[in-house]
Amino acid sequence: MGQLVRQNHRGLGRRPAQRGTAILVIASLFALVGCGSDGDSVSSALTTVATADSDPTDTAVTGTTEVIAITPELIAAAQAEGKLSFRYSAQQLITDALTAEFTSEYGITVDSDRRVGAAGTEQFATEERAGSHVVDVFLSTDGAGYVDLINEGLLANYTVEGIDETVPAAARYDGWGYVPYWQTVVIGYNPDRISTEEATRLFKDWNGLLDPSLSDGRIGIVAPRGATQGFMLNWMWKDLPQFGPDYVKKLRAQNPLVFEGSAPAREALTSGEISVYATEVESSVAAEWAAGTDLRWAVPDITPQWGAFIHGISKNAPHPNAARLFVAWLFSDAGTKAMQAVGLSPTRLDAGTNPPYLDKLTATDWFQGFVTDDRTWTPPSREEWYAQQKDLTKEFEDAWDIQS
Repeated sequence: MGQLVRQNHRGLGRRPAQRGTAILVIASLFALVGCGSDGDSVSSALTTVATADSDPTDTAVTGTTEVIAITPELIAAAQAEGKLSFRYSAQQLITDALTAEFTSEYGITVDSDRRVGAAGTEQFATEERAGSHVVDVFLSTDGAGYVDLINEGLLANYTVEGIDETVPAAARYDGWGYVPYWQTVVIGYNPDRISTEEATRLFKDWNGLLDPSLSDGRIGIVAPRGATQGFMLNWMWKDLPQFGPDYVKKLRAQNPLVFEGSAPAREALTSGEISVYATEVESSVAAEWAAGTDLRWAVPDITPQWGAFIHGISKNAPHPNAARLFVAWLFSDAGTKAMQAVGLSPTRLDAGTNPPYLDKLTATDWFQGFVTDDRTWTPPSREEWYAQQKDLTKEFEDAWDIQS
């Protein structure tokens, strides 16, 4: 059986490691899932956590939920603080571009610290319990762990003015966190290892990954525990009748490389170590392409889309006004344009994916368009996702014969 050890893991583990790169499947330090949470914890969190202290100069308070709006008073207070501490679990290239736009608009310096999945949750919680309040805004992809932070009273109870009308429920954890842009899985490929014609032919649907030409390490995927896209893709395969356990068994027989996270998988794709990256994220590979790589992607007929990057405000934020301004800015017109500029698909209902390099993309002979809503599968609900995440992750990793 496959073990979670620091070595290459090839499907059923029938082949030894042959290349000394970071193709790893590791234990829960870098896990997507932190501490589990049952459904009751998810719902009760919305009523049992006390509201954060509120400064009347920059927010209004309705009931127990702080309502944040961008006002001259909030801007002035945030600029007086001058700094923002942002811990995040997103792609660095995209995060750097967004925070640079925020700094350009308001003159507020952003100190960014990347901690992936449950590792970020645990570090934030440990610091807060010790009274070391260093984080203002916490971007998490660890759903179950995020609920634990709410239940422990470590996050501010807030909303952004008007967000319930402009952002769909799937991108809101009302009162506690909000997702400014979608994640969508596509199939990335390196045209030096597989031709555009072949990739276009094969990847009209997910069955293309089963083609014999892609066996023995030509495909890379992220472990279900390693990143949200690995978890979501396996959930879609479980949920839709055209896939199911038989599909996963057939894909395992291809002996793909299973990675601990998205960064080493994309590095392997760029270097040509793998030909195809089956758990690529559309916005991430688009940003890489715009930055000058020749990585390309294909859009299957149905693919997962979800709001993973939930933004919370620390209840004890050292720069509380800057934290509130940043989160509100993400859902403003300016924040939406900044996200579109790096190829993200904002969750605002009146926005779409419209990067400045779209004309250049469209002029290529391989770009098929960005994923549209009619080609997406989404989780049943955020509450169900968070409640089932721990059990589903174990089920999926058992299917891949990965043991923690």
